[in-house]
Amino acid sequence: MTPKRHSAMQHGGVALRYAEMSLWLRRCGDAARIQTSGEQVFRRMGAESSLTNALSEHAAFGLTAQRAQQLVAEVARVVSGWQAHFLQVGVSVTDIQTLAQYIDRPFLKTQRDAVLSP
Repeated sequence: MTPKRHSAMQHGGVALRYAEMSLWLRRCGDAARIQTSGEQVFRRMGAESSLTNALSEHAAFGLTAQRAQQLVAEVARVVSGWQAHFLQVGVSVTDIQTLAQYIDRPFLKTQRDAVLSP
């Protein structure tokens, strides 16, 4: 039996798999200005995987601070609706509960909520 594949995210009503989402995010920046590899950027950022830390490297991806904030807010809005989307496309409640342990763990959910609150 072949497992179902579900789109994890949507943008503009178009389902995006992780590969497409990665390309979409890369296109949001100015590719001509991206001068460092991802490995170098993450090495500079250190071990803390926070949105604040990621935003501190906006220029490495050819983004202004304002544009980086806009993208983070857009992704946070999409991710905040992940459970409803997964239910809609047929992911089981059991699987959603399992995924929620990771996607909505306090460290991540708190950061998303902070971005989305006025």
